Amino acid sequence: MKASGQASRRAHAACSISRVLGSMLEPAARRRGFAEAALLGDWPTIVGARIAAQCQPERIFFRPGSKQQGVLVLRAPGAAALEVQHATPQIIERINVYLGFPAVRRITLTQDRLERRSTPPPVAPSAPVSAVVDADVARSLEGVEPGTLHDALARLGRLVKSDGGR
Repeated sequence: MKASGQASRRAHAACSISRVLGSMLEPAARRRGFAEAALLGDWPTIVGARIAAQCQPERIFFRPGSKQQGVLVLRAPGAAALEVQHATPQIIERINVYLGFPAVRRITLTQDRLERRSTPPPVAPSAPVSAVVDADVARSLEGVEPGTLHDALARLGRLVKSDGGR
């Protein structure tokens, strides 16, 4: 009985949302040749909004038995292809820094139209958050180091504790 009780507790334990989303994106990403789903999901974050608006990752090729030093194929419309080509050293550097290993060695371009991605409707600006909510969120994040994760959790906490979290 003790073993099954432990198993049921583990099944309902909290886990990282990036782990859940990564596992959901992974099969689709692998079908398109992407070993790292993060490259698809976080493309605008990795390369910046300006470059992301001009090109999209198509596939990545690796040597057999290796998952490093790959060739990334980007799709870019003819008008933007030249600018993307000039930015390839920065794109490679940003990808490798973001992933934490030398995933991309070279980039090749395919000139084609970009796939239209559905854009979410514009979000109305949120109402100002009260000082009580801010203090409560700050208190709950005392053990988290300042940085990107801290900022994201603070935004989420403010949303949940304010009227926007209904």
